This record gives sequence, structure tokens and C-alpha cells, in this order.
Amino acid sequence: MRKERRKYFRFDCSCFGEARFQNSSVEKVSIKNLSVQGLKIVSGHQCISIGDPVEVRIDIPGRQIPPLVSGQIRWIHEEPESTELGIQLNELNNDTRRELMDYGFSVWRDRMQHSH
Repeated sequence: MRKERRKYFRFDCSCFGEARFQNSSVEKVSIKNLSVQGLKIVSGHQCISIGDPVEVRIDIPGRQIPPLVSGQIRWIHEEPESTELGIQLNELNNDTRRELMDYGFSVWRDRMQHSH
């Protein structure tokens, strides 16, 4: 059995965003989960490496200006059609952290209510 290394709960979500990679390319991405310290995105980008910096604008439903977070790529899982990336976030300001966790919690709560 694999030991869980994460310190914080990850909220599954299905939202979109925009990622800016080290080479300044920008692309639409799908955000699959998020936590206080990281997130998982799905990208079509192939020319990336562990440790590369990345910025992600997260399109939170109902928010006119998407929050911008930055971090480093910590793991890469390549598939033929897409690439999953684990992003370790840099320090977040309190407002952004609260907003992301509120969004993640609301998605989680809605899924729990519909599963019962």
C-alpha cells in the first residue's frame, strides 16, 4: 500500500484555466484538483520538465477576474493526447487561498450531497 505524502486534502474539481509555461507559451488547461499547496492540471504541452515554473489563472465559476497562482512542476504523467502536471504552489495570499479552498469545498460538498 502506498503511503499518502500530501499534508492537505485535495478537492477534486473540474474547472478550466489558462497556464503560462517557462517558454512564455500560454494554453487552456483543465484543472482536476486543488489544495492549499498544489493543483493537478491537464495540458497538451509536451516540452516541459520537473522544476519548471508555471502560472495558472483559474476560472472559478461566478468570478469575473480569475485568480492567478504560480508554482513549479513537481511531477509529469504523459499520455498520448495530453499531459497531467502536478503543480506545487508558491506562497498564496490569504484572499486567494480562501477563495480557492471555498471553491474546492463547495464542489466537494455538492458532490457529497448528490452521492447520497
